[in-house]
Amino acid sequence: MPAKGRPRNLEVLREKRHAGSLYYGIVELDRRNRRAANRYHLELPFEYRLFGRDQSVREGRGRTLNMSSRGLLLSPDERITKGLPIELSIQMPHPAQGGTGARLVVLGHVLRSGPDGAAIRIVRHGFMRMFPPPLASDEFLRTL
Repeated sequence: MPAKGRPRNLEVLREKRHAGSLYYGIVELDRRNRRAANRYHLELPFEYRLFGRDQSVREGRGRTLNMSSRGLLLSPDERITKGLPIELSIQMPHPAQGGTGARLVVLGHVLRSGPDGAAIRIVRHGFMRMFPPPLASDEFLRTL
């Protein structure tokens, strides 16, 4: 039974004695997902620019594996270096067929990188609306 004033996902296991003082062992009931933000499994294409410590800029492409409001897990075309700033441009899906949708632009920091992907902490983000290219008939009408 959770104690008063303690979050519902914490439970007292038992009393313990250590160095003559009494304390309670506390455990989280749900240890599978301790993230502060929900993750959504989205596989979306992206382009990135990785900024090196020597003022170099490396570019590449890849696909997102999952996203949250605080971070992303990516599958880049090349392994990226941990600890560097990164800029991502992610193509968001468009509900209507034929539309280009919007791009999510993310400024972030590479937290880890390995064979399972690269984890990015989001520092700032914004959306850019992408307009579809004009139809040939529209271009013809403009010349009249």
